[in-house]
Amino acid sequence: MALHFDYALRLRSNSVKTPGLYGYAGVVVHRSASLASMYSFIEQTVKPTCRSCQSENIVKNGRNAGGKQQYRCKDCGVHRVLEPTVRYDQGRKEEILRAYQERSSLR
Repeated sequence: MALHFDYALRLRSNSVKTPGLYGYAGVVVHRSASLASMYSFIEQTVKPTCRSCQSENIVKNGRNAGGKQQYRCKDCGVHRVLEPTVRYDQGRKEEILRAYQERSSLR
């Protein structure tokens, strides 16, 4: 997944306080770097991989019902969202299981 460097330059990272530094998705580049070197750095750093076979050979494959981008792996043929939404965090899951075991309601 290649990011456009003008988009990466417009987004300021909240974690970086040094003037002249810009960041996106954990990628920090210096403002004086050449555009070609920034593009290759970002492209190498932000490569999505298949969750099944860890291959980088994936392509976009439409959107799901929720509007999230889906990808298809050319190697194993699996198609899915790269980063699925987690509905409940671990603490909430434990609370639900405890209530189920005690046969109590969560209302």
